[in-house]
Amino acid sequence: MASPEKFIFYAYQPSMAGAVILTVLFGLSSIWHIKQMVQSRTWYFIPFVIGCLFETVGYIGRALSSSESFPSSVSPGHLLIT
Repeated sequence: MASPEKFIFYAYQPSMAGAVILTVLFGLSSIWHIKQMVQSRTWYFIPFVIGCLFETVGYIGRALSSSESFPSSVSPGHLLIT
């Protein structure tokens, strides 16, 4: 008899502590680079700073989704493991 399918969002268990630590590190790095960019007027670093900000937002999302379980508001791109 086949076992019922179990919903999982990730194929592994993401670490909440790791996501929080990296959120803080990327956030601080973003602030530091913005400060340096404005002081030295090196506006060509704007794409780098935007990348740091998106990385920070991504780790916030990872921290929020690390404890998600079905049913939840996750995207339809989930995996079903049998």
